Amino acid sequence: MAGALDGITVLDFSEEVAGPYATMLLGGMGARVIKIEPPGGSGERRDPRFFLWNRGKEAVTLDLACSEGQQVAQRLVASADVLVAHWLPVQARSVGLDYDPVRSLNPRLVYCSIPPYPQDGPLADTPGDAYTIAASAGVMADQGGPDDPVFLYIPVAAYGAAFGACFSVSSALFSREMDGAGQKVEVSLLQGAMAMESAQLVSGPNLRARGSALRQGI
Repeated sequence: MAGALDGITVLDFSEEVAGPYATMLLGGMGARVIKIEPPGGSGERRDPRFFLWNRGKEAVTLDLACSEGQQVAQRLVASADVLVAHWLPVQARSVGLDYDPVRSLNPRLVYCSIPPYPQDGPLADTPGDAYTIAASAGVMADQGGPDDPVFLYIPVAAYGAAFGACFSVSSALFSREMDGAGQKVEVSLLQGAMAMESAQLVSGPNLRARGSALRQGI
């Protein structure tokens, strides 16, 4: 049975959880996903979860620190449908794969960025992972309270961003069917955390306390 994204090629330059999980979902819908790894393979291969989030993908080794590797990456981009990356702006520019030059190579490309913080805000260049972002969004405090936060091991910021990225990429591909043009979509880890935490941000009557954090009164 054909998948909704049969015939779509996705280049996965991402690491950690959000990007690999998003591209895993795209692959589950039929896309061909090519995982780009550094020489020697991703250091995340030491984590058994790597093989969960990257199942069903092809793997290509590229050294993006050298011009030859960047040239190969650009050739791959020129014929791909989707690029998924988690780079900060300076990192994308350093490997020659920020959006403007990539768009000139392939105007039909859907470029999906999953940075720590929104790229139009004051923290655009600030690094962070799913756990620090979740803490900054109040997820840890919500587990216990503002004075006794509890570490939440589940990377909810990454999962929220992954689902948002998968939805955004699918929507952008649908839009491309209408007008033939690709576009850049962005779902930050912070946005992922806020999406997963959104019910806890609602204030009003019928809310009750759990610990020292407000919860929905249901």
